[in-house]
Amino acid sequence: GDAVTLSVLDFGPGIKADLKDKIYTMFYRGHETSGGNGLGLYLVQNALLKINGTIVVETAEGSFTRFVITLGPI
Repeated sequence: GDAVTLSVLDFGPGIKADLKDKIYTMFYRGHETSGGNGLGLYLVQNALLKINGTIVVETAEGSFTRFVITLGPI
């Protein structure tokens, strides 16, 4: 079985280093102006854990954020 990897890259403001460990917490929003409810990354991470997948974030504040999701082996 091979694994499948999905990479999503965003050239937005990035994530501050001291906030990086909090982004998968239920109801956590990175800033007050966020339009979300703080569940997206929490739900993705928990779903992936149930199917032996992973999600990893790579980020540089002021530059980019990349999420790498791996499913597998399938």
